[in-house]
Amino acid sequence: MRADRPSWRCEEIEADVLHVSLPRSQGRGFVNVQLLAGPEGWTLVDSGEQSDVTREALLGLLGQRGVLDDGISQIFLTHGHRDHTGLAAEVAALTGATVLAHEATLLGDPIDFQFLRRHGFESAPAARLAIPSHDPIPDSRFRPLSGGDVLVAGARRFRLIATPGHQRGHLCAFHEESGLLLAGDRILRIPTGVRLLTELDEDPLADHLSSYDVLRQLAVRRVLPGHGRAFVDVHGALDQDLRAHEDDIRVVLEAVPEEGAHAPAIARRAFGSPEDESVGVPPLGRSLAVLRLLEGRGLVRADRGAFPVRFTR
Repeated sequence: MRADRPSWRCEEIEADVLHVSLPRSQGRGFVNVQLLAGPEGWTLVDSGEQSDVTREALLGLLGQRGVLDDGISQIFLTHGHRDHTGLAAEVAALTGATVLAHEATLLGDPIDFQFLRRHGFESAPAARLAIPSHDPIPDSRFRPLSGGDVLVAGARRFRLIATPGHQRGHLCAFHEESGLLLAGDRILRIPTGVRLLTELDEDPLADHLSSYDVLRQLAVRRVLPGHGRAFVDVHGALDQDLRAHEDDIRVVLEAVPEEGAHAPAIARRAFGSPEDESVGVPPLGRSLAVLRLLEGRGLVRADRGAFPVRFTR
């Protein structure tokens, strides 16, 4: 990145809507925020991760575009992953903004290592529940929202749609008049990852897939995603995501041997992990999400009396 160029990418969707990509630390790509103008101040949608490179980019953008001068009245968080919520408390303290989100968003993305150990994870640390932390949002600055509520941003009224799965509190926001969808990580131009890492999530993949029909019925004309550029082919993105998860369901079911196996062995067979390497958290969580869905459909049985938990067809 040249020193005379900004570290962010800003796309003006409409006169009062900005779609901004912010760099992440350690070269981990970009994460998006949106800015919605209004006479009472701007609405910031998501906040980026809590890192120096993201903070510098976000504050530089807000200063250059005059957002800090106009004021930020509210921060809407689509979901609780750290790359989307990390700077929310800082920006709220700086601007006096109210933070709006589903209550589950405040739980972040916990990993229950005892849960993973029961399912065969070999590298679990002593901590039972690890919740990635960033600055907490004070109760006085937080207002809970849920599916069916309305987000008012200037002259726009966005209908909130519950889309859990990628994270328990995930919300999309749809503005019917313009067809704009604030999609967070529910609709990307690549399939959205879904993992089961704690008993707090009962059946995250089933939850994720359950919003497919609802989203396809919306008259969306442009998607503003949590990663990547804005795009218009919402049906193509939804169908690609559905096909990818259906492929996961097929390969995981085929990877369950007749005699049964624990989740790491199934993950190795499904996703090609070498036998001499331990299975990491992402592929194990991905496999466990599929196995939980298959269990709910009556295609797989989990023997929780065994250690590790054993799955059979």
